[in-house]
Amino acid sequence: MVILTPSPKAIKEIHDTFVQRYGVAGYMCEGMVEGCLERATTFVYEFQPFPKLFLKAAALLYSIIVFHPFVDANKRTAFESKDSPEAERIPTHSHPLRRCEFH
Repeated sequence: MVILTPSPKAIKEIHDTFVQRYGVAGYMCEGMVEGCLERATTFVYEFQPFPKLFLKAAALLYSIIVFHPFVDANKRTAFESKDSPEAERIPTHSHPLRRCEFH
């Protein structure tokens, strides 16, 4: 299965768009943008902490908000990053989604 995730460049462009309108430009730690993406797509041996697409998106949002790679607009950038039209193909070994029934 192939999961589409935004590239670090796309996330930085999303952030730049937000701070042009209102906010403060700059990074707390520019390398942390890549770190946030790596955390969401982690695969160690046969273990994936975020095996499903929804969990990967949640991990990306959480990472950008909590690790705070930008000076300003971290939450806005995080929420917009999950819907990024510019995405890279990153192969993962997650299982296909299964149908769930709630009673």
